[in-house]
Amino acid sequence: YDVGHLYSLAHFRDRGLVSGPLFIQFVFGILGGIGADPDNLVHMKGIADKLFGDSYQFSVLAAGRHQTPMIAIAAAMGGNVRVGLEDSLYDGRQLAKSNA
Repeated sequence: YDVGHLYSLAHFRDRGLVSGPLFIQFVFGILGGIGADPDNLVHMKGIADKLFGDSYQFSVLAAGRHQTPMIAIAAAMGGNVRVGLEDSLYDGRQLAKSNA
């Protein structure tokens, strides 16, 4: 939800409370969290690279209409993606009628 969470994770890792390999899910577009913008994804990944090096994998979740463009960018950056009706109610440019 926020870059500060990466620093908190590094803090706990440095104190031996969590260990790698780490799997980090970046969450974008949720009220109160970081916006669903490609620059924010690049920034979050850059901070994670600085803090964790090669000892982590990541995935991206983006809410609503931002899901498809953000996960496409994440996949191009070597990340994993999370998709599902609970994350995005859109089917193309319109609201989905069902999850079938």
